Amino acid sequence: MASVGITRTMVKDVIAQRSGEDFDPGNGGIRIREGAVEFLNWLGVVKVKTLVFSGGLRDVVEDVLEHFHVVPRPSLSVVGNVMVWFDEGVLVDFEDSEESGHGLIHMCNKNVTRAPEGWQEGVENVLVLGDSTEDATMADGGKDFRAVLKVGFCNDLTEEKATRYEEHFDIVVDGREGFGFIKEMILSIVRD
Repeated sequence: MASVGITRTMVKDVIAQRSGEDFDPGNGGIRIREGAVEFLNWLGVVKVKTLVFSGGLRDVVEDVLEHFHVVPRPSLSVVGNVMVWFDEGVLVDFEDSEESGHGLIHMCNKNVTRAPEGWQEGVENVLVLGDSTEDATMADGGKDFRAVLKVGFCNDLTEEKATRYEEHFDIVVDGREGFGFIKEMILSIVRD
């Protein structure tokens, strides 16, 4: 990617072009799960620290969130691999955090040890949301949280897949579902 002259503007343009209703996520389209934007913005209103993990490119995830109007805030951090841009906005490299002992982030090593310094301060309860069984480990490696609730969005839900997800997550949700259930669950916990 770095050798073909990709620019920051090109990344933003592709996101804008590929995020329409006509694009299927399985075919290069970009969509955010129904209700996710409202959920993320609501977490900001109620001042909940939020980490969005990606084994992909942090810059792209941040641009997608911006495109879909997720309100940026200090309590929202995106953790992923960082693109290094030249002054003119041309991609020149990828940041490698080998010096930190971590290396590049991928689906099997994304967890709270990658969170920004100080993120865990004051955090007692964690809600993990993921759509692959590896995502269930995202709260691993951190301090001893009082409670960790893991919810798995099982895309292409079958009985076999549901069984596998149930081995990793506390709650398994049909991947076609939006975030309405998640928000209602959080509200019921907060009310009790």
